[in-house]
Amino acid sequence: MTRKATEIDPHILEEPEIAKMAVTQLLQTKAELEDLIDTLEMLSDPEFRKTMDEALAEVKRGETITFENMEELKRFLEE
Repeated sequence: MTRKATEIDPHILEEPEIAKMAVTQLLQTKAELEDLIDTLEMLSDPEFRKTMDEALAEVKRGETITFENMEELKRFLEE
C-alpha cells in the first residue's frame, strides 16, 4: 500500500520509540529546510552576492589573515 507523505500510520503511536524518532527526524528536516530558505534568500540578495564574490576572490589571491586565538580576532574587530 502506497501512502502520501502527509499520511501517518496510526499504528506508529503504539511504538513510542518509533514515534519519538519520527518526530525528531521531522524537526531536523524542518530545520534543514529553514536553513536552505535562509541560504536562498541570502544568495538572492545582489549586495550579499557581490560581497561574497569579492571575499572569495581575495581568498583565491591569498589575501587572508590568520589569528592565533579568539582574543586576537576580537582585538582586530575592535580596531
